[in-house]
This record gives sequence, C-alpha cells and structure tokens, in this order.
Amino acid sequence: MNEIDKTFRNQSDEEFLATYGFAKPAKDATNVVIGSKTPVGTEIAVGILGKVGYTSLMYIHYFF
Repeated sequence: MNEIDKTFRNQSDEEFLATYGFAKPAKDATNVVIGSKTPVGTEIAVGILGKVGYTSLMYIHYFF
C-alpha cells in the first residue's frame, strides 16, 4: 500500500504514464476503480487515495 501513496502523491503525470502506460487520473475523475483480492486491501487503498485528494472512488472486492 505504500506504493500507492508514493505513486499518487509524488509521481508527476509524465512519470505515472511512463511507469503504468496510462494517464494518471485527475483527483476529481469519476472513473477511478480500485480493486483488490481482499476487502481490507481495497479499503486501505481507497483511504490512502482519499487522503491524497481523490474524491470519487469506486471499489470492487474480488472473491476467489
């Protein structure tokens, strides 16, 4: 989860694109979906992104 915080807080838009191959979403984007294998992981990621300033997050829990 530390990578999420560092990535969304510190990487520039250009660095994000070079690393992940798609544009860094705007903080007010309405199409940001967070997924994880565990509900706890998803909740933690959503919490981190909320602290960074993302305001409209959707999350999905995967069950295997």
